[in-house]
Amino acid sequence: ALFGARGLFAPATGSSGPTPALDLLAAAGVGSADARVELASLCGLLLSLLLAFGGPRFALWAPLPASLWLLHLSLVNNASRLLPAHSWEWAALELGFLAIFLAPEWPPSTLYPRLLPPPSAVLLLFRWHLFRLLLGAGLSRLADHSPSCWRRLDCAAAHHETQPMPTPLAWLLHGMPARWRAAEAAVSLA
Repeated sequence: ALFGARGLFAPATGSSGPTPALDLLAAAGVGSADARVELASLCGLLLSLLLAFGGPRFALWAPLPASLWLLHLSLVNNASRLLPAHSWEWAALELGFLAIFLAPEWPPSTLYPRLLPPPSAVLLLFRWHLFRLLLGAGLSRLADHSPSCWRRLDCAAAHHETQPMPTPLAWLLHGMPARWRAAEAAVSLA
């Protein structure tokens, strides 16, 4: 096991931020930290399934994505000392928070989501997040500390040779000429 009293990482005794779901479970009398993390993970799984397959009533119910976000926030803050500094978890939290505002009301006035378009401001914030993500990825490849292969446009060759890519398309792309792989690198920077 990766976490827990007998795993590689013991449960955090002090977190770097709020852990509302874990605090609520502790107040409810769930004794061990391992049990709280397991229960929060199980609740997240069940609520995710309800959101995905529960039908339009649940898809439009704002407390459901809000509860999922609080569970995710609790687990990320509890394990923040274990997570790598790639900030993907924080980006997922940001998108999860925005997703709360895609569920407009409870009870919904209609069962048909097409009659309830998403708020324009939320869609704009999703697009802003995507822009920041792509711009940051491109700039990080051109920074001083990044590998020089990005400036030479030959990183695609190393990528196809070292990254686990089990698709037949990856095997085909690995065999392409060097000019093709240079174009791949250029497109990824564009």
